[in-house]
Amino acid sequence: MKVKRFLLIKEIHAIKKEYHEQQQTVKMIKSELRKYKHLPYIVCTISEILKEKDAVGAENVTNTDKLDSADEQNYGDELIVVKALSRFTIMVPNAGFMKPGVLKVGDLVAISRKKLKLVELLPSEYDPRVKVL
Repeated sequence: MKVKRFLLIKEIHAIKKEYHEQQQTVKMIKSELRKYKHLPYIVCTISEILKEKDAVGAENVTNTDKLDSADEQNYGDELIVVKALSRFTIMVPNAGFMKPGVLKVGDLVAISRKKLKLVELLPSEYDPRVKVL
C-alpha cells in the first residue's frame, strides 16, 4: 500500500512539473505572437524640415501628442515632411525620439503606423528603392 501511494505521489509531482513546463512554453509562444502582431514601421525619406513657428497650420499637427519620449526636453518644435514608399507625403512632428540637429533632408526614417510618429533614423543603405522617391 505504501509503495502504491509513493508511486502515485511521484507521478503527481512529475505531472505538475510537466504542467509547469508547458505553461512556460505557452507564455513564451504568446510573447512571440505579440511580437509578430506588432505593425511594422513605414520607411520614409525626409523631404523637408520645417520649424513649427514658420509652418502655416502647424498647431493642427503638433497639438496631438507633444512629447512621447521619456526625457522632458522640448523637441516638438520641428515638423518633418516625409515621403513614404506608398507615394504619400505627410507632415509629422518630431516627437522627441531624435534630437533636432540630427535629421537632414534625404535621410531615411522609420515611422510608426499607429500614431505616425518618427521612431528611428535608418542607415542610408537600408533600401535602394527608397532613394528613387
